[in-house]
Amino acid sequence: RLQDRYDADAMLGFDDVPEVDSLDAQIASLAVQREHPDSWEAFDDAIYRALWEEGRDVGDPDVLATIAAEAGVPEATVRDALSDEELSDEIFRAKVEMLF
Repeated sequence: RLQDRYDADAMLGFDDVPEVDSLDAQIASLAVQREHPDSWEAFDDAIYRALWEEGRDVGDPDVLATIAAEAGVPEATVRDALSDEELSDEIFRAKVEMLF
């Protein structure tokens, strides 16, 4: 359905996309949005492409750091964010709020 909705011919089939835990990608995205807002859209788009078009594991810190560098964001932004318990807690709180 995503392929049809976004006219994304390059997307992998559902069975070809790796099963990943996207929590680290969400944490990294929040950090980039806050620290490098001008690069955030490129970073988020690169995460989407990495997972849905290239089949990369966006739950892997090294993959996220590489994606950041490719989007013009310092790798340290991602690596620091992934060790920041406050950001992780913030993501968890937001998910809980969405449930209720």
